[in-house]
Amino acid sequence: MDAIKALAIYLVCQTHYMHFNTSIFDNFIAITSCMGVPLFFMVNGALLLNRGKCDIHRHYQKTLRIILLCALWKLLSMLVQALAWNKDLGALAPGDILSFLIGKNTLDGFELGHFWYLYALVGIYCIYPLLKCSWDSSAGRTATRYLLGIIAFFTFGLNGISLLWGVFCHIFKLQSSFSFSYMQSFYIFGTYGYCIVWFLLGGELYEFTQKNHSTSYLIPALCTFGAGWLLLLGINRFQNLSADANCIVIDGYFSIATALMCVSLFYVFCTTLKDRKNRLIQYISQNTWGIYMLHMLVGIVFLKIQFRFNFPCGIVLNTVKSIWMIAASLLIIWVAKKIPLIRKLFSF
Repeated sequence: MDAIKALAIYLVCQTHYMHFNTSIFDNFIAITSCMGVPLFFMVNGALLLNRGKCDIHRHYQKTLRIILLCALWKLLSMLVQALAWNKDLGALAPGDILSFLIGKNTLDGFELGHFWYLYALVGIYCIYPLLKCSWDSSAGRTATRYLLGIIAFFTFGLNGISLLWGVFCHIFKLQSSFSFSYMQSFYIFGTYGYCIVWFLLGGELYEFTQKNHSTSYLIPALCTFGAGWLLLLGINRFQNLSADANCIVIDGYFSIATALMCVSLFYVFCTTLKDRKNRLIQYISQNTWGIYMLHMLVGIVFLKIQFRFNFPCGIVLNTVKSIWMIAASLLIIWVAKKIPLIRKLFSF
């Protein structure tokens, strides 16, 4: 789990303030960023669904703490970016700021969209006791699996069907108003409902690997990962041709290709790294919350260096940037945790 979390936060850093170019090779590396957030949800599901009985009161206290910390970090991030880019906060309407603090995902002129992950996480935490109760009973587990399948169909499934329809229309140059997306009218789980799929998949896979210690599926899993990666690259190249998309894949978080990659990689990590420990990986894993909160802010400093010296974009620069985001964030966290009140910002 530590290794998966460390990889996930690296992939998140990889996709923010992106310095890739549009070559096929760079795209081949860049699309791995689609796995970052899904892997985080899978780890959450693995750990929360497979632990003991849920203390409902304590759980909702923790959820409320996350909401309050999120608002504080949004305010802090807004202030830091205003100072870094010389933005006039007085030009923002008070209503826009308040809306942003309670859930709006954009604020004109600011790079703050990454907080969407916390909205989705809080949403899952709000229904977690219900999921946990279902998970712990045989009949409830069956119902939970049906739920997983239904949500997967309306997200991953419709995404794949719509993509195939788009490819068909592109090849045969058809102009049609028909769209499979209208089936979303039957879907009630909102914008981030697909995150429930990742959460439940993490729980199922972790339980499976704990009961089955065999590595007999290792080669098929690696092959599945490669197939998913190639499929994602193919989708990306098609979108470049038809939708002018670059580097990352549109709707990658609920792509079947991403699911193949994440599920197979999760299995490989759980079966091959189970008894291994690394202090650096553990430290990164323990501080992913703080890194996530800080990485966009320390990324601003890297951007200023990039703008000043005009380094050429590419995989090397993006890798250095991602390492910088993690290393600089960890340094700040290490110092901040020595300050009594400030350290509360870095744990929940």
